Amino acid sequence: MSEIRCPYCKAIIHKRDIKRNKCWNCSEEVNDEIISKEQEKEKRRKEQEKQARLEKKEQEKEKRRKEQEKQARLKRKEQEKQAGLKSLKFFLIPQKISTTVSVMLMVWIF
Repeated sequence: MSEIRCPYCKAIIHKRDIKRNKCWNCSEEVNDEIISKEQEKEKRRKEQEKQARLEKKEQEKEKRRKEQEKQARLKRKEQEKQAGLKSLKFFLIPQKISTTVSVMLMVWIF
């Protein structure tokens, strides 16, 4: 059970104060109904905070995942670009092209 606080002055209520139904700090009446309401409010607040933390964590995880995907795409593009340049290099050097390949390229281009 979490700590019980006075709804008026927010002082921590001890077991002896609960038995007396009075806050030790402000002397206001503190009964079981008031205490249970305060505990419910505190419980709801903690649940909301927990949910907010989980949502924030999920958003950060999603952001990291998207960033990783973006980096992977850029890396793939760069690799494809490099592979494309390597393959073009062979076509640009006429000494390495056979006659059959030259004819096929000419037919394909025209």
